[in-house]
Amino acid sequence: MPTKKELVKKISKKYTKKELKKRVKGIIDFKSSITKKDLLKKISKFKKTGLEDLLKPLKKKVKKEEISISLKPNKWLIPAIGLIILIVVIYSGFSYNPAAPATGIKLIYLTDENCDGCYDVTINEQIVSQYGVEVNIEQYDINSVKGRQLINTYSITKIPSFIIQGESVQDNTQFMSVWSSVGSIANDGTLVFRAPELFLEMGDFKIKDEGGEFVLYEPPEETIGQFIITEDELCTEDGKPIIYFFGSETCIHSSWEHPIINNVTSLFGDEISYHDNMGTQGDSDVFNNYSDIHRGGVPFTIIGCRFIKIGSGESAALDNNTLAELNNTYPSEIAEVSELINASQVIYEEAMAAYQVNDTETLEELSTSYSLLIDNASTIVETLVIRELICNVTNNQPASVC
Repeated sequence: MPTKKELVKKISKKYTKKELKKRVKGIIDFKSSITKKDLLKKISKFKKTGLEDLLKPLKKKVKKEEISISLKPNKWLIPAIGLIILIVVIYSGFSYNPAAPATGIKLIYLTDENCDGCYDVTINEQIVSQYGVEVNIEQYDINSVKGRQLINTYSITKIPSFIIQGESVQDNTQFMSVWSSVGSIANDGTLVFRAPELFLEMGDFKIKDEGGEFVLYEPPEETIGQFIITEDELCTEDGKPIIYFFGSETCIHSSWEHPIINNVTSLFGDEISYHDNMGTQGDSDVFNNYSDIHRGGVPFTIIGCRFIKIGSGESAALDNNTLAELNNTYPSEIAEVSELINASQVIYEEAMAAYQVNDTETLEELSTSYSLLIDNASTIVETLVIRELICNVTNNQPASVC
């Protein structure tokens, strides 16, 4: 019978091949893990397109040690740079030409003067102004007449928020495909931002309670791997805990997570009931029960209805809290992860040096190496996370696995 360590090695080894490491798609992907490698590639691309000057004010605010950003997929967090760049690109009509900015666009902020700790939604304006884009800015407090009118008209339930109005915005299909992940389109064509949780690392936000009042949002409790701990009863089928996976075959993050959860669940045999909904519409009623968490996004994982997560574990190795927890049970595996992370830091320093001298060939080479190291480390961590959580709902059965 293989030991626990051998089983983990067997799973992680299968999913560290180079051909499985392509994780970046497009300029901005709200479901992706933003690593140093991704940021380096973005900056390199912006330099070629003329957006380098635009990013200077933002880059000054990012300390060197903060460039590596570990996202919390279950909250759909993205660094501010993502949404800011996306909005600027749309405002500019993808022309990258300050001499011909988009016009007729209105950006309306909804804020609460009574929320001192709320994130600064106007940060978008700071970046937009650097690009010389002709955008009309308006700002209203939620307790003002206009503010209440906007809240009622567009059924806004989370603030601070913002609204974008202008026909030219909807003409861009790339932007609109991304917008569905963070907001909605009203009947009059207005774009309403509905995901302030994206900026939780920058500050708080408020949600509307059952009485219609805006109250401070309190993030749900999390456990290892940034899984949310629910207050639900254990869900079973024929007495076995149910593990649900929802994914899309066209989503690179689903493709990353799917083989890992498939192989981990296979270790538990008849102890669990695994519902694999990769590329299917199966268990749609269960999926819809958590719509306030995933907002239609995948991958989405449910472990015994006690643990849920939206997103993949591609940045799992960058979560220090998870590493510390897992180290108690898997010290040798976490030591291996630490070695990979340390090696990635060395490569990152070299990549930054290559970027400074505009050595794009070396930068690309080092970025690939960096991505492989982080990916390998995260594969190991995500394997351990899913395994531990399934062991939790099976009461540590089978003993050979748990």
